[in-house]
Amino acid sequence: MADVSIAMGNGAGLATTTSDVILTDSNLNKVLESIMIGRRVSRMIVQNITFSLLAKSVVVGLAAFGFTALWAAIVSDVGTMLIVTTNALRILSSRKHSKIVA
Repeated sequence: MADVSIAMGNGAGLATTTSDVILTDSNLNKVLESIMIGRRVSRMIVQNITFSLLAKSVVVGLAAFGFTALWAAIVSDVGTMLIVTTNALRILSSRKHSKIVA
């Protein structure tokens, strides 16, 4: 059984409706590019979740012992969100510069 379905080119309506990835042309290099982007996205998700949980656990630990105020927790939460979002935006810029060698 397949884990991911790919519709290529002008596929049938049912194929494009039920597929996980839709490639607009019939270039097979796009399949490799989509796999590489998917792997990169998976790594980025792990990085973002790890950083977010680590930053929040540090603030919770400091708050538990009375070393931080509410404003510090809010600043930490917003700062973590901005860093995670900026980290995720790197995927868009790297996609423009990726080259697939056939």
